[in-house]
Amino acid sequence: MKGLKERLKSFENLKIAVFGDLMVDHYINGVVSRISPEAPIPVVDVREEKYSLGGAANVAANISSLGAEPFMFGVCGKDMAGQHLRDCLAEQKISADYLVVSENRPTTLKSRVVAGNQQVVRIDFEDKSFINNELAQEVLDRFERVASECSGVILEDYNKGFLSAFLIEGVIKIAKKHNLPVCVDPKFNNFTSYKGVTVFKPNMAEFCSLSGLTNFADFEKKAWKMVDDLQCEFLVVTKGRDGLSVFQKACEQVVDIPTFAQTVYDVCGAGDAVISSLALAIGAGADIVEASRIANHAAGVVCGRIGVVSVSRQEILNSFAEWQINTEE
Repeated sequence: MKGLKERLKSFENLKIAVFGDLMVDHYINGVVSRISPEAPIPVVDVREEKYSLGGAANVAANISSLGAEPFMFGVCGKDMAGQHLRDCLAEQKISADYLVVSENRPTTLKSRVVAGNQQVVRIDFEDKSFINNELAQEVLDRFERVASECSGVILEDYNKGFLSAFLIEGVIKIAKKHNLPVCVDPKFNNFTSYKGVTVFKPNMAEFCSLSGLTNFADFEKKAWKMVDDLQCEFLVVTKGRDGLSVFQKACEQVVDIPTFAQTVYDVCGAGDAVISSLALAIGAGADIVEASRIANHAAGVVCGRIGVVSVSRQEILNSFAEWQINTEE
């Protein structure tokens, strides 16, 4: 790989439009020293409470930590969780100007009660029904106004209802009008609406669900069928400890890239790091294999840390160095 440092440096010139389900991760940390007299459950004495960006908002955080500017498109509620979301975005210097506020839809909030290193319970506040077309059109109108400034688009689905078929197809239409590469991190809904995207990036569980794969011997056959069905340029399947596989439509070539995780402590946020660095590398002019290698190193960095975290350009460079990969010749 040639000029990795220069490639990563060029991220600074990019603006990426991120569309997806916004979440606020809420952590209530404490200690347990007794059982409740009301029920056989632990009593957690709270020592710390904190909020951080989750879901597609964490993808935007990764874009920002990699030196580029994210345009975060999503829907939040007119509630306290929505204010926490805006506060967390402000802390990361991410604009909230492209968010649409809904009077009737709550901001997705995931509250985790943690005692020591043990999660006691998670409480989710959310509405997973699809947003209506009126809200979706408001999002599309905002995107249309800034699309010419962007270098790429990310569609990040967490099955929380933001990425409706109407919105997905509208975003792709605008992106094509402005010749923007579209990278998709899917879940399980609206599969056929992603036709014609640049990169479709399911993880292995998502791939099996979407393709009907039950026998790994049929993996490549099912993958090429997915490429044909979606008419996408590239299919990138992330496979955890087995790295990732890149399917390239134009040359009908498959490239397998091994994992670069030294030690896996936590896989949370790895997919966010992959799609963020993948979109940025493509936006910076990298081919799909170079972009996938960068993304795989980004995932390795995140897996080596605990919690949902962002990755930096220096950490990616350090990962290449640790694996003794020459990035200049």
